[in-house]
Amino acid sequence: MPGPKQYIGNTDFTLQPVSSQFVEGQGWNTTETYVGSNDKLSQFLAEIIVFGAVFGGVNAVRINADGLMSIVEVTYARSPYAGPGQANPIEDPITRTWTLTPNYNQVDIMNLPQIQNGFRRPDGVWVPGLSTFSIKKLADFKRTLNRVLSGDLSPNVNPQDLFDPKTMPALIAHCKLREETIAEVPQYVLKKVEVVTSKSQITAAHEKVGLIHNSNALTIAEPTLLKALLIDPLNLVRKKVGEQTLNWLKMAPTIEQLTGGKYQISQEYYSFERFDPYIYHTVSPKITAEHVFANYGQRMYDW
Repeated sequence: MPGPKQYIGNTDFTLQPVSSQFVEGQGWNTTETYVGSNDKLSQFLAEIIVFGAVFGGVNAVRINADGLMSIVEVTYARSPYAGPGQANPIEDPITRTWTLTPNYNQVDIMNLPQIQNGFRRPDGVWVPGLSTFSIKKLADFKRTLNRVLSGDLSPNVNPQDLFDPKTMPALIAHCKLREETIAEVPQYVLKKVEVVTSKSQITAAHEKVGLIHNSNALTIAEPTLLKALLIDPLNLVRKKVGEQTLNWLKMAPTIEQLTGGKYQISQEYYSFERFDPYIYHTVSPKITAEHVFANYGQRMYDW
């Protein structure tokens, strides 16, 4: 025997059979169908918004007209297993995904890590990079290089200083003379994407944007990275170039509105082998300029 009709507020709309659906990444949605007269539709819609707030808000409303009656389907983010008046227990975030993609930057040949930081020759000898030069040495080198490249081999210029294959200036001179001005430098891009509701306790993390994180600072700032699938995060954050772990630049987060009252928060980190402490600052005072430029002789590049 059918139960008594359930009227909504002071309207003549009655609740019809309820259907529920579970979608991975979205959770439970419960759709309730109401039937009532057209002249009570506006009042019913006002009532249903208040009523829906109890269950975390209305996700969607669909209205079909049938003569003098209206059929309204209202979808809530609510589990069929939630008790009367109880909101659906929604995961916060609904989903969290880490991805790792390559990025290739075209840089001036002078900004190559090997030229700025140094490299080890096949015979095992370490060649210091420009970042180890004093200001005076850099200025002298630039003047000499410009003279040689312009064809000026005056007595004050020792071309051996530039064309000796055992020196850093030789590498730059050869690149310049061959007109190799641009090179591609690969880097990692770590990206975290979280899907949340408007009632989420998670917000975009604006703190420390534009700062360099070392591997320890990264895992402290993003503890969920250690549980990321397939990325092998422990080896990634400890990945060594020679003897130095990667550094990570935190980018500004982005927020996008999705359908069904959901939002997407994205956070990216770009990897750096080394960084210029006069341009980038670190998230922790433990990383200093001395740390950045120390022990270049231990770094290894295969040329």
